[in-house]
Amino acid sequence: MTIALLNDTVRGQLKPMLDGLADDVELALYAPPGDAAIAPEASEVMAALVGEMAELSPRLHATTLAQAPEVEPGRASGFAPEGPILVVRRTGSGEERVRFLGVAGGHEFASLIAAVQNTASGTTELKAASVEALAGLGHRVHIQVFTTPT
Repeated sequence: MTIALLNDTVRGQLKPMLDGLADDVELALYAPPGDAAIAPEASEVMAALVGEMAELSPRLHATTLAQAPEVEPGRASGFAPEGPILVVRRTGSGEERVRFLGVAGGHEFASLIAAVQNTASGTTELKAASVEALAGLGHRVHIQVFTTPT
């Protein structure tokens, strides 16, 4: 028997947030290399989490893929993830919007929900001046944000 990760209270709070998605969103989960010490358990937790989220909205689509993307595209970092990689993107676009390394639980769960909502709407809460400044860059930017509970 599998225990649900999202209890009824959390499901009740999430359902209206996910019902209102403007577009379809893919939650693409990549399993890490088989030799990763924590991979099997963490991958199972993430698979269960995205599966439960996808049950709450017909606009969410959970997929599991074998070949993980580069952790740092275009850089030879030598870094091999020890846990799952979750990519949030518009369904059918192939373009990554947000990537989570490891389990997006705890503090990161709110970020995952925000990533899903922003990806579905194609917008962010950035101020117009920030959007204008970013539009002037002329090239793609790779931003990494590291979180840890303290």
